[in-house]
Amino acid sequence: MATARQLEQSAANLYSEDFLAWIDAQAQSSHARQASGLDWDNLLKELESMGRSEKNALRSHLRVLLMHLMKWQWQPQKTEQELGKHHQKATA
Repeated sequence: MATARQLEQSAANLYSEDFLAWIDAQAQSSHARQASGLDWDNLLKELESMGRSEKNALRSHLRVLLMHLMKWQWQPQKTEQELGKHHQKATA
């Protein structure tokens, strides 16, 4: 039977060698509630990265939304023309 240290090392190797297999192994260990099968260091790294990515995506979407709202506020004629063009394309 593998020791906890050996399981950690094999999970870390899997993380660097086959990311998809690592994800599957982590999901299986999580579903089975087997904490010893989890690669805690890399899991934390991935969760932190995911959080940053989501935050950056939200910031980018908000920036685009604000730009559209600013255009709508200061160039209402152009905005209405653009909406008309999109409506014509959608109904065609």
